[in-house]
Amino acid sequence: EGVFVTPTAIPEDFAEEFSLFSLTYQLAHLEKKIKSLEIYDPLTQLFNKNYYVKKLEEEVYRAKRTSQPLSIVKISIDQLGSVEKEIGDVGRDILLKKVTEQIFKTSRTNDFNCRLSENEFVMVLPSSHRKGAAIRAERLRRLVETSLVMDSGRKITISQGISEYPSLSV
Repeated sequence: EGVFVTPTAIPEDFAEEFSLFSLTYQLAHLEKKIKSLEIYDPLTQLFNKNYYVKKLEEEVYRAKRTSQPLSIVKISIDQLGSVEKEIGDVGRDILLKKVTEQIFKTSRTNDFNCRLSENEFVMVLPSSHRKGAAIRAERLRRLVETSLVMDSGRKITISQGISEYPSLSV
């Protein structure tokens, strides 16, 4: 992670301590990276399914405690299999990243967005009624439909479902 330059030779005992420090730093860096992989999807940098399950439980508990609504918007890209055949794996990954960008554009600071599977995303919207979630979902749908057009001219569309706690089951 850096270079250590001295005008003279480093004493052997200092070199050993420096090596130990370097190894400790590398270990801390790797542990941080592992921790990151435990909660983030490596492709989209959205939270992953493990984080979603844990965080959703916390948010439902908070919604019960504060008597505030909690809405969820599940999202999938329409006909991703046939789109993937046209554009290949690399193109699919680029498409997933672009959809992720659109999800972030429609998100508030206290929302959290997750990728649950290859073609399933979810926006968790604390303190949001289903009407607000529907407005956000429609905004996202329009954004994706108008901004994501493949080279062949094919438009990308998404399907979404909305759920609200406590009025609808989560």
